[in-house]
Amino acid sequence: MKSPTVHVAKFTISRLLVIGLLSFVALSNSILRGAQLAFPGAEGFGRFSQGGRGGQLRFVTNLNDSGPGSLRAAVEAEGPRIVLFKVSGTIELQSTLRILNPRITVAGQSAPGDGICLRRFALNISADDAVVRFLRVRLGDEAGKLMDGIDVS
Repeated sequence: MKSPTVHVAKFTISRLLVIGLLSFVALSNSILRGAQLAFPGAEGFGRFSQGGRGGQLRFVTNLNDSGPGSLRAAVEAEGPRIVLFKVSGTIELQSTLRILNPRITVAGQSAPGDGICLRRFALNISADDAVVRFLRVRLGDEAGKLMDGIDVS
């Protein structure tokens, strides 16, 4: 027969575990409710992504694949950044556009006119805290292969 002390100890430990678990769940929910959404109306697992919030503004001023003022230059920059567009049209990529550096927001909705379209190669997002909105990706027949236009890994 077990002693009453052992029974009381097991009861106390299990009670503490339940109280601890409930406290953790309550705290987690209150933290998530206070977190800022990535953008108004954001849903799902990435809804609280920071993106480039608080970072440098990088402006895309031309439709070139690379070089100063290009989308590729803005994407490859380091540190938190928000990419805004001063142009609209189609960017004919010469290779896959890879987002590797974290803390970026690409605000395609900032492009004037008909917006931004990427052509010939894919957009690959392999960074934490990346928010990409309002970009069209059309590989077209010139890509020579059947693949997705946007890859998130």
